[in-house]
Amino acid sequence: MRIDSRSFVIPTPPASRATGRELVAVQPPQLPTRIGSAGSVNAVAPPASRLRETAGNTDIRHASPRDMLDLSLDLHLAGYLDWDEYAMVAFQPELHPDFDKTIGALTGIHASPDRPRDQLGQWEERLAFEHRYPAADTKIRERTERIVAVFRQLDLPISVVA
Repeated sequence: MRIDSRSFVIPTPPASRATGRELVAVQPPQLPTRIGSAGSVNAVAPPASRLRETAGNTDIRHASPRDMLDLSLDLHLAGYLDWDEYAMVAFQPELHPDFDKTIGALTGIHASPDRPRDQLGQWEERLAFEHRYPAADTKIRERTERIVAVFRQLDLPISVVA
């Protein structure tokens, strides 16, 4: 280390590199894809066994908005959902403290963020809506297809080998 004339301490780099562990880049799991008939990419969900390990005990047919918030983060960190898909699943309006004053006042529905509901069914309805009323931007439909594919994999029955 040397001291500059302006009284700043300027660290000098070490002469030799210290021996130790090297940093290794970690790649997220590669998601398999297949090309659709119209040239769109429809992602195929990863194997259910590894996906089920990531989801833990969450039942996609009986999950509350709080459960979906936790599950979406786990699926994103494991590489099953990209950032935009994660944002779509993680957005749970009932978790907002003013839900009853805003959306609830307009719809007459009170927030119940701990009440289980069929999340897969809701996303399948959303996908059907996207197919009925296609937007100019097809990315929303593709993301919804991907989310439904992952949720359908989570809904598969568990096979137990004795």
